[in-house]
Amino acid sequence: MNFGRLWSTSEAARTIRLTNESDKPLQILSCAQACSCTRINYEQKLITPGESTSIEVSVRPQTTTDQSAWEGSLIVGVGDFNGGFIQQIPLNLRGQVAVSTKSSLAPVRLQDGPGFARTTVNVELESEFRDCEVLSAPEWISVDLQSDIDRRQFFLTLTLQKPLLLPWNGRAVESQVKFRALPIRGSDSPGEFAIAVIARRTPRVAVYPAELSFGIRPHGEACSGRLMIYSPIGEALSISHAASSDVTVVAKIVSPDRWDVQAVDVTWKPAALGDLSSSVHFSVGLSDEQVEFDVPVLGWFTEKTANNESSTSSVIRNVN
Repeated sequence: MNFGRLWSTSEAARTIRLTNESDKPLQILSCAQACSCTRINYEQKLITPGESTSIEVSVRPQTTTDQSAWEGSLIVGVGDFNGGFIQQIPLNLRGQVAVSTKSSLAPVRLQDGPGFARTTVNVELESEFRDCEVLSAPEWISVDLQSDIDRRQFFLTLTLQKPLLLPWNGRAVESQVKFRALPIRGSDSPGEFAIAVIARRTPRVAVYPAELSFGIRPHGEACSGRLMIYSPIGEALSISHAASSDVTVVAKIVSPDRWDVQAVDVTWKPAALGDLSSSVHFSVGLSDEQVEFDVPVLGWFTEKTANNESSTSSVIRNVN
C-alpha cells in the first residue's frame, strides 16, 4: 500500500478492505505492525463468506528528513470462528515524507509612503495542493492571496492598510502573516507557513538640526541660530507654540516659505559662564493631532577673548 506524501506533523490514514472468499466464516485474530509510528484499528467480528471488512491504518513518520522514503509492514492474522489460526497476510506500506514546518521565507519590510507600503511574496511548493488560505494577519495588514495550482505556487500581496495603528516614534513593529496550503488528499496534513512582517511609519514631523549647538562663545554676547521644522511626508503643519522656560532663550516663528516647512529663529544670551544647556519647547499642529517635543540648546560660554569662534551642529532628528 502506497501512502504517497506523508507529512511529518500529522497522521495519514488509509483503509484496507479484506474480503472473505472462503466458504466458512472467518475473523481477524491479530494485526502486527513493525513500526511504532503505525496505528491499527479494526472491528473484531465474524466475516461471513463473500463479506468484507475494513482495517484502518494510520501512519505518522518519525523521520524529520524531507523527501525521504518511508517503509513499513503489517501482518494480519486470520482465523476461523472458533479462533483457530488459518493464515497470515503480509502487507507492505510505503510513502514519501514531507516535513511540514514554518517557512523560512525572508521577512517583509513595509513603510507607509509611495512604493514601500505594498509588496508581493511568491511561495513555491514541491507538492501539489488544491487551495490555500490565510490563517491570521495583523489588523494593520491586508492580504490578497492568489494561487496558481498548476505551477504549485501562490502569491501573497501584503499592503500596509492602517498605518495609524503604528507608533509615530520611528520604531518598527513586527508581526506575522500565517497561511497554509491545503493538500490534494483530505487525509494529508496542510503545509503551514509564516512570514515575518516588519512595518515602520514615516515620522510626520522632523527638526533640523536635532540640537542647536553654538560651540564656544564669548560670554555676554547673544548667539542665534535657525531651526527648521518640517514634515518628511509633505504634510501641512503649523507651529502653535515655540518658547523656552529659560528667559535667556527667545524663539521667534518665521513666516514659512512652504506649507510643510516652518522656520524658527532662536536667540540665546545666558547670564552664566561655562558649559550650559537649555531647550525650546514646540507644539506643532497636524491635520489630526498635536505633536510636542523639545529641542536642546547647547553652548560653552567663556570670558571674551580675541579667538572666540562659534559653530552650529547639523544633525537631523525625528521628533515623533
